[in-house]
This record gives sequence, structure tokens and C-alpha cells, in this order.
Amino acid sequence: MLRTEISDPTFDAKLKWLKEEVTHHVGEEESDLFPKVKKLMDADQLEGIAQEMTATAAELAQGEPHEQIPEETDRAPSLH
Repeated sequence: MLRTEISDPTFDAKLKWLKEEVTHHVGEEESDLFPKVKKLMDADQLEGIAQEMTATAAELAQGEPHEQIPEETDRAPSLH
């Protein structure tokens, strides 16, 4: 997506696919993964994870992490 111009004819299809993948991933986390984690960890452990995630989000917000994505991935997944 970062390398695709908005005027590119494939942009809308790629954006739709990305939205569907993110929605599916969030659904899996909320319905399957998060309940399992809540059973395995106590409140103090969960609070520690929340604090780490908040700190990481704040750190990322200060920079431009999206600029590193092309170097961290080989290629975009195919759209089927």
C-alpha cells in the first residue's frame, strides 16, 4: 500500500483486502486469543503488558515507523 499510488487501479482492491484481513485478525484476537490470555495471566501480568504496549505505541508515534516497512517485508501478499 505504501508504494501504491491512490490513482493505481489496484489501490481500492488492495485496501479492501487489507481491511478484511485486519477485521478478521481483530475478530480472532477478541474471540479466541484474548480470552485465553485472561485465563493464563493475572491482573498484574496483564497490567504489565498494557504498560509495555502503551510505551511502545508512544515510541512509535514519535517516529515514522511506516517508512521502515518496505525494508522489513519482502513483498506484498497476492490478492486472490
